[in-house]
Amino acid sequence: RVARAGGKFLKRLKEVSDPERKRKIIGNTFVEVFQESLKKIGHAKFLAQGTLYPDVIES
Repeated sequence: RVARAGGKFLKRLKEVSDPERKRKIIGNTFVEVFQESLKKIGHAKFLAQGTLYPDVIES
């Protein structure tokens, strides 16, 4: 199952410029989306998280 929650993240990050606030918003939203998805499917054996290649280069 793929959680398509990009809009939720972008809405919450709109007009936020402080990097620490952004990290907290992203972390909290990630957990919320995961928990919502888990309620829908009932169980999960693992969680896979993806990223974009440019993020790998920056890290």
